[in-house]
Amino acid sequence: MKNAAKIFLSHSSKDKDFVRRLTNDLQSKDIPVWFDEWELNVGDSLNKKISDGIKESGWLAVILSNHSIQSQWVEKELNAALTEELEKQQVFVLPILIEDCEMPLFLKDKMFADFRSNYENGLTALLKRLIPERPTEKSKVDKTAKQPIQRQPTQPRPEELLIKIKDVKINGRHPQYAGLFEVNFELDKTPDDDWNTLFENPTTFTLSTHKATVYGNEIHWMASEDDIANKKHWIYDWVDDANKRYLPIVQTRLAKKEQKFRDTQLESAKVAQLESLLKGGREGTLVFPTDEVMVGKCSLRLDNCAAPNIPGPITQVNFANKGFIHVCFTCLQSQLDEGHWKNE
Repeated sequence: MKNAAKIFLSHSSKDKDFVRRLTNDLQSKDIPVWFDEWELNVGDSLNKKISDGIKESGWLAVILSNHSIQSQWVEKELNAALTEELEKQQVFVLPILIEDCEMPLFLKDKMFADFRSNYENGLTALLKRLIPERPTEKSKVDKTAKQPIQRQPTQPRPEELLIKIKDVKINGRHPQYAGLFEVNFELDKTPDDDWNTLFENPTTFTLSTHKATVYGNEIHWMASEDDIANKKHWIYDWVDDANKRYLPIVQTRLAKKEQKFRDTQLESAKVAQLESLLKGGREGTLVFPTDEVMVGKCSLRLDNCAAPNIPGPITQVNFANKGFIHVCFTCLQSQLDEGHWKNE
């Protein structure tokens, strides 16, 4: 068996009996455990010891009970662990439910090991995650359905695509018009044709009699001393006017790009469903959920979806046809529970 990673047990002191039993059972399976009774000594800095313990562990199991959800220490450990999970871009936090209680909001998308009614069943589910499986003939076949993890494209905020004036310089007087100065505004990026058109056709004021033209990432302007001193035909106003009308264009472009990415995934899901019908006559589509946890938007957006329009925890689910889809854990569980997807 491949060596298992250390597991940090985050819990309330009022649940010690359960934690001691779980610790002994994990140790009997050669799984190293970070258990405060074994790790903390008189004089130790609690914050440092616990922080180091979390960083050194491959997993953090949070024991969920009516005691622990009210524990400030458990909350601190859990927040640190969730930060670690997002930084590592892989599953790190493992919820362990030992009694009915209010599930913390940021754990509701995670599948948990259920110890409430049957300790052995809960332990079996936990061990399945902790102990790496040996390759079998079936798993070798399944590898053909494993695709590289595809992260969702990082979409900039629309406001980040607007044009800003970075610097301005006066290059001297105009060679033909001695009363005018040649002024160059350096922009933070090169605007596209749409922005240029909006800039050259303002709507909130009349055009200046002095020419202003965009060249690459610069605006070239001819201005008199009076123009500059009294902010006449002010280029900053022109830029603001163009940006206000350019913002909806940017928002539409980003929305189309996001929808195209989602449509590609939904098409993969549809093709996988049809292939399942053609090959076996069954309706449930064979899927291969990954262990990857990332932040993004769910492509299914079913009822009660946890990440429909605002990024949240999602995972990648692969299909046998080499397609994949990004879904939140709520939609994944719903598809499995209703039999639309099958995980074999």
